[in-house]
Amino acid sequence: MGNVYKLWFGLVVLRFIWCIWPQTSYVDPAEFFEGTDKLASRIFGFPSTAAAGYDTPKPQTTIFFPYITAGAGFHLLRKLAELGLVAVNERTLLIAPRLMITAVSLLCDSCVYNIATILGQDAGACMVIFASSFATLVFMTRNMTHVISTCTFALLLLLVVDSRKSQLAPKTPSKDGKQKKKSKVVSDPNHGFWLGVFVLEGVFNHPSFFIYYLIPMAFWLTGSASQLGSGALRTVLYNLASLLPGIVTMGTFLLVLDSTFYGTLDAEILLNPQLLLENLNSGLVQNLTVAPLNFLRYNFLDAPLEIRPKTTHLLFNLPLLFFPLVISFISEIFMVYKGAEPQSGKTFSTSTSRAFFALVFTTPLLVFSLLPDQDPKLLLPLIIPLVLLYAEYVIYPATGMPNAPWIVWNVLFGLVFGAVLQGGVIPALGDIKATVTAPVVGKPTFYHYVFYHTPTPPQYLLALPPQGTSSKHQNQFLIHDLGEMDRFDMHQTIGSLLRDDKSSPEASSYKKEIYVIAPASIDALFCRINVKFTYKFVKRFTPHVSLNEPPYLFPDYVCSAEKDRSYFRMGIQDRIPALFSLNMYKVKLVRHVGSEDIEKYDDIQKQKSKGTNKNQ
Repeated sequence: MGNVYKLWFGLVVLRFIWCIWPQTSYVDPAEFFEGTDKLASRIFGFPSTAAAGYDTPKPQTTIFFPYITAGAGFHLLRKLAELGLVAVNERTLLIAPRLMITAVSLLCDSCVYNIATILGQDAGACMVIFASSFATLVFMTRNMTHVISTCTFALLLLLVVDSRKSQLAPKTPSKDGKQKKKSKVVSDPNHGFWLGVFVLEGVFNHPSFFIYYLIPMAFWLTGSASQLGSGALRTVLYNLASLLPGIVTMGTFLLVLDSTFYGTLDAEILLNPQLLLENLNSGLVQNLTVAPLNFLRYNFLDAPLEIRPKTTHLLFNLPLLFFPLVISFISEIFMVYKGAEPQSGKTFSTSTSRAFFALVFTTPLLVFSLLPDQDPKLLLPLIIPLVLLYAEYVIYPATGMPNAPWIVWNVLFGLVFGAVLQGGVIPALGDIKATVTAPVVGKPTFYHYVFYHTPTPPQYLLALPPQGTSSKHQNQFLIHDLGEMDRFDMHQTIGSLLRDDKSSPEASSYKKEIYVIAPASIDALFCRINVKFTYKFVKRFTPHVSLNEPPYLFPDYVCSAEKDRSYFRMGIQDRIPALFSLNMYKVKLVRHVGSEDIEKYDDIQKQKSKGTNKNQ
């Protein structure tokens, strides 16, 4: 038993080490744009990036959780920098929030241990499987609302299990009748106040995660009532009433915090009773920032509709995150169907706790599968019930070590999601900073960096002040995020950046250099020699894989701009990095580009595209 906890402790140390390393992958924009960039802007004065889906007119999530994680990390980093102990750079700005959210993730470990102990399960096995999952090592170390929702969900499950342990915990046979009678007198705690707090926290953090609370809260509200009647109604009403103090307390706190942080409510009004009374009838309620309502309004009315197959969660996301545990779940379904008994002797049909956690797992999975958003992060909280159900199935009881399939699966996808997925974006930002801050020799340079078919780069990681605040004798830069723009529009954007504008201060005071940063999988787009300009390969950032632009294993195109860039001309040692990388290209001017050249070139391209469509 001691070896199991030593293994868990080692895995926790690994979780923190992988933050300090750090992981270079860019798993999701939510890590950087769900309040983290705004806090970096407020604390350090760095520019905030307008990311699609996150930079909305009204905030969609509460600032409370980003502030106690990323905000606390940034404040600590600033204090250490003032003492001269560390430097504020792209590495420390990346690590500080991750360390804080990793510390918060230990709440899940604690909840898993306590729930397993209450239910008489192998707590050590549950903790080892939770800590060794790549979902924990990768996702639970990123500052995202889904991680907070997982922690809140784990805390809520612990309170529900503790409140209903007389119904969920296994019955221990007793030879002494007096002992049985005495055990009946002890009542379970209610925990109504804290359940109200955590339910409202979850709703303000991410409103859709209320789906996760349906089964636990329905089970808690009904209590020990086994049939409909006045007694059951009184139990439900009493439990609902016990939730109200926590809901009101936490709701008031979050409303005031969000409203003052986002500037919709003046803090002086709240601190001055006279001003508060004067403004009660002058739109005070309208000035409150209610994040859940903003979230619902945006996603149902304003957000661009992204249709994905309804089976994405069931057939792809769930197996990807928890494949060995999902196989165990399917195996138990077949056992129940055939009437067979596992070695433990417990199944959904014979154990109340297993039936409860099976519903906790399947209900949100099915509901989320019906919704248009099929983001795998939505399923992250499912790790809690799955670990409690099947940790003992994927671990060797004698040694406490996970079995081979579990180890292979999580090591493989831990590396993919932790180091390879979009892994070139953050190193590219580091290279940009090194170039822009290099000593100026002669005339300073104005750099344009165009990110194409990459996620939005978080500019606060550059640790540079906003443009216009530095001296004219220093280099300047602009980052252009083109996202998934059409290739014709991308070339047109490059052409507009090349256009000479002698009246602008940029043309008179700076040299101009333009770079395009794009995945190697679309390298063929930058191999053509254009009439106006061409793209010269500068460097690559490896590893990098984009799921939207997966690499071609054996590309056969010929690079007209640079013959040596053709895949078949490369040496064996250069081929793998060339496939799995993020490339940087420098735009080289073929001839002088004026406004007339741009218009003629655009007209020719449009005529060509129309002719191609007619032939097709």
